[in-house]
Amino acid sequence: MALRLMTLVVATEAKAKLEQILEERDLRDCWQEEDDGHLQVNMVLNADQAEPLMDAFCDAFSEQSPFKLILLPVEAALPHPEEDEDQQPEAEQQEQQKAANRVSRDELYDEAISGSRLGRNYLLMVILSAIVAAVGLLRDDIAIIIGAMVIAPLLMPNIALSLATTLGDLDLGKKALLCNGAGLALGLLVAAAIGLVIAVDPSINAIHSRTEVSLSDLVLALCAGAAGTLAFTAGQAGAVIGVMVAVALMPPLVACGLLAGGGHWALAGKAALLVASNLVCINLAGVGTFLLQGLGPRHWWQEDKVRKASIRAFAIWAVLLVALAALIKTLL
Repeated sequence: MALRLMTLVVATEAKAKLEQILEERDLRDCWQEEDDGHLQVNMVLNADQAEPLMDAFCDAFSEQSPFKLILLPVEAALPHPEEDEDQQPEAEQQEQQKAANRVSRDELYDEAISGSRLGRNYLLMVILSAIVAAVGLLRDDIAIIIGAMVIAPLLMPNIALSLATTLGDLDLGKKALLCNGAGLALGLLVAAAIGLVIAVDPSINAIHSRTEVSLSDLVLALCAGAAGTLAFTAGQAGAVIGVMVAVALMPPLVACGLLAGGGHWALAGKAALLVASNLVCINLAGVGTFLLQGLGPRHWWQEDKVRKASIRAFAIWAVLLVALAALIKTLL
């Protein structure tokens, strides 16, 4: 079981309420320090205990001053604790079921915010990824194309968009949409510029294969999107690399730009269809996976409203998927 180190700072007057919250939970370890009216509590706990405990602390102390809450991953802790889940209070076990097999909501949120930040580094990554993909496509070199896939600057903004949809977070959703739109537009423009100055041969296998879309591509994108979301929520960054390769957005986007720059508009449209299919499937699989994992807003009074909005968004993505599937079927 992964461990977390949580540090809480509150006013000393809140000690009684804090101890009441802690009494309801079976933590690995806990120690306190008092200084100048501040109470600092350090806790070592299982990763699935973090989210319900953070929610409890926020509900109890977030309106007070001082209030600070820090969560860090723990690489190792000695002595090794004995696993004895039967000793956990029933209420705590019910809370942990909501966050089972995933890291806390706040960890996911911070990761999504970081991955959907529209800045110079992100734009440079898009440009470099587009250039690498263009070189790989024009040379029909799979190794170079995989390099562009692994850079994958467009994957995290889509996962962030799925998370924002699930949590009903408009600010995160706007940032993810802006980051996604800017990345797609910039990658397409870079590829189109290359297609204008370099002769593009549509018969190159690496380019031609990205103008052929089938229903199996939708199945692949759905499975890879779900796997990527599961890896993201489990904090397994290495597993996401496989998803980057399985459902890459940059190579078909660059193929579309190259073909458009070279004047091959019909083929460019087919490559754009593959990009759209991957985008819809990643978001649909992401929202569905987040919902199945019980991810929701912090406060209970928001759950019903956000859940309805998430289901509506899921339905919209599903309708788009059906429309794409119908279009692909007519082209086969």
